[in-house]
Amino acid sequence: MPGSAVDYGYIDPAWVVSPTGLTANSNDYAYWEFSGASNYEGWSLINWAGWSVNGGTLFIDPSGTDPHIKSPELFVDASVLKYLKFSMASNAADAKGQIFFKTASENDYNPDKIINFTVQNNGQFKDYSIPLTHQKWTGKITGIRIDPAEAGVGGTNTDTIGWHWIRLSQNP
Repeated sequence: MPGSAVDYGYIDPAWVVSPTGLTANSNDYAYWEFSGASNYEGWSLINWAGWSVNGGTLFIDPSGTDPHIKSPELFVDASVLKYLKFSMASNAADAKGQIFFKTASENDYNPDKIINFTVQNNGQFKDYSIPLTHQKWTGKITGIRIDPAEAGVGGTNTDTIGWHWIRLSQNP
């Protein structure tokens, strides 16, 4: 075939089953369960004072403005995966969450690719199912960024945020 095999729908098995936790099943094509101690499964942690993975939960202490986590590199079909689902507990002072995403044609986290959601910030775990309804949610998705709050106070552990799991899914 001329060009890249990816352009013809080829998916490298390493993108589906890999040590980072990106896995396939019938409904959730990419998911992370934070089941290994101290293994954040390839997620990048930005603006955090500290983190840990214990008992199947990724815990993070925000250090200041714009705390967020970014997924490992992805290559998933936006027409199939229309929901970002996660189980999260937040003690953050604000309830302003945002989802950013990258695509193969716009491979960066720009402010024109944001989906807002309300965070339950009472410290209790809640299952979220965020519809990825955005005009630019098209083609191949190459990354997800979750901003669970606008800001935090580093070193206090009073605004800790935790995730049991994160999934991209075709179903709500």
